[in-house]
Amino acid sequence: MKWGLILIICSLEAGQCMDPYEYPKSFEDFYDCIQYGNEESERKLKDIGRKDVNEHSIYIKYSCSRIKVA
Repeated sequence: MKWGLILIICSLEAGQCMDPYEYPKSFEDFYDCIQYGNEESERKLKDIGRKDVNEHSIYIKYSCSRIKVA
């Protein structure tokens, strides 16, 4: 079994989240998946930018779950 990352971008201001994004990359263990999720969340916030994050109260949720690899 490997691990898959799911990232969800939400707006507290709008009270809703975008559809979850499942990364096509899989991870060998939970640690690697969570570490990548943390780094990717940081990259996404920087891409969105301080102004929009503050204006729309944007936050990012992520999780890792076990996936079957064929």
